Amino acid sequence: MTMCGKIGTEVALDNFNRGKILGYLRANPGTGLRELIREMDMGNGLISYHLQVLEKLGYVKSRKAGNRRFLYPAGYRGLERVVFPRREQELYDMIIKNSGCSQAELADALGVASPTVSHHLRSLLDKGLVRKEKENRNTRIYSYASV
Repeated sequence: MTMCGKIGTEVALDNFNRGKILGYLRANPGTGLRELIREMDMGNGLISYHLQVLEKLGYVKSRKAGNRRFLYPAGYRGLERVVFPRREQELYDMIIKNSGCSQAELADALGVASPTVSHHLRSLLDKGLVRKEKENRNTRIYSYASV
């Protein structure tokens, strides 16, 4: 008998933790597993168990990218959150909101060292999501998806 054999779809969400996880994923599609563990204040084993139940019953879908796993509510049709490491996602979001910032300004705003920004910026440039433009002596960073 499978792990979910005793759990019917009608009672799957009666469990408080499963409902809490599903509610979080509906509000935050594309959440990484580590982020979910941090936000839910539950252990890895407990979250993994409930996610396995939710996936087997069709409430949750996951997508693996490299060594990371991203979670979506079933039927989610929006643009998936681009599968970046957390810091890279923060940098990308910052560039979208503040297009034209310098690398130093981005490092200050994120509270990280400039080499950290440089590392993640290189990855974003390689993916074709951002561009650098030289303006006099300054280099500015722009997103192709700026709002």
